Amino acid sequence: MNKVHFKIYLKRLFILLMGIFLLYSIYIQLEYRGYLKQEREGNYQSLKIISDKGSNLADKLEEFVSLCPVQEKM
Repeated sequence: MNKVHFKIYLKRLFILLMGIFLLYSIYIQLEYRGYLKQEREGNYQSLKIISDKGSNLADKLEEFVSLCPVQEKM
């Protein structure tokens, strides 16, 4: 195999590998699209729960802080 045929062979191999990579990427994107969407929705629900609990804790802390000076005055 001379140098010219070797370059043509490498070029074809490179194009073939790029095509395989492109097809595989599209396959993975289509395969896991629903899973990623569900995972993202679950994360948003978890953040909402954490936010609600944090809000409740902040309200309780605010009440506690406002009660402390009242007790000191008594």
